[in-house]
Amino acid sequence: MHTNEQGVTVEQAVLRRMAALGFRNRGIKRSAGLAVLKYVFQRGVSHALIETCFIDDKDDMALYGQKFDAIARAIADGVAEGFGVAVQSKEEDEMVKEKTVSIDGKDYACSVIEKDGENYMRLRDLTQAGYGVTYDASTKTPGMTAPQTRADIPAAGDEVQAAIDKVRQAAGLEEQTMTYLLKYQYGDELVKKIAAAVG
Repeated sequence: MHTNEQGVTVEQAVLRRMAALGFRNRGIKRSAGLAVLKYVFQRGVSHALIETCFIDDKDDMALYGQKFDAIARAIADGVAEGFGVAVQSKEEDEMVKEKTVSIDGKDYACSVIEKDGENYMRLRDLTQAGYGVTYDASTKTPGMTAPQTRADIPAAGDEVQAAIDKVRQAAGLEEQTMTYLLKYQYGDELVKKIAAAVG
């Protein structure tokens, strides 16, 4: 924080919560030399710069990766506490457990919440199994794609459409089945190969 900054209530609350996660408490540091601190202070804004961890410290980075959500929560709760705002219950945080989850026959370590007899896991944990996690900002909707699939099927060109028609007719496949085949990352080429094979 800037040398001339007066209060440290927020900073102390954030620091205490960060240290509780396992990071070394290096204390609150003051400086007037850092450009970002100087720039913000000159504009009359109370502020602090949080250095969560050192990227060249393997232990810090491991902790950062394992407790990313808890770090964000510690910062938010520390700011709230420092300003005297009641901090939300940690009920859900306390229910988060690291569990081995079987996805497509392989085991992965995932963060799981058990609540009311149901299990919930973070979508981003599915990326380790090859699933794509998406977010549509306009509709605020999360989504996911299976490994080697595409979220949207591009409009079929003449060659692909001819292959689709040929495969549907020769094999008696319904439109839903063709859509499934075309969602594969290389679906266009797959359908053309099947069309060539059925003659």
